[in-house]
Amino acid sequence: MKCFAVIDTNVLVSALLSKNEDAATVQVLSKMFLSAFTSLFSDEILSEYSQVLKRKKISFFRAFGKSTDKRNRKNRPKGISCLYRRSIA
Repeated sequence: MKCFAVIDTNVLVSALLSKNEDAATVQVLSKMFLSAFTSLFSDEILSEYSQVLKRKKISFFRAFGKSTDKRNRKNRPKGISCLYRRSIA
């Protein structure tokens, strides 16, 4: 049976910022990247992801900026570093 899922923005943010590999949100994103289910995205969802991840409070994108400052590199979040856009056929 094929499974489809929309990843809520809160789940995405929690997983990306988590330092615990056993966290449920991290497991959900891991399963998504392993194609255990088909992720569904709309332009609205992707826009919300982008808006939320750019907030200063989260500053996820800044942490992965193109800075060559080595001090910044050691403070980058560990874990999932990019979003995959998948479409269904």
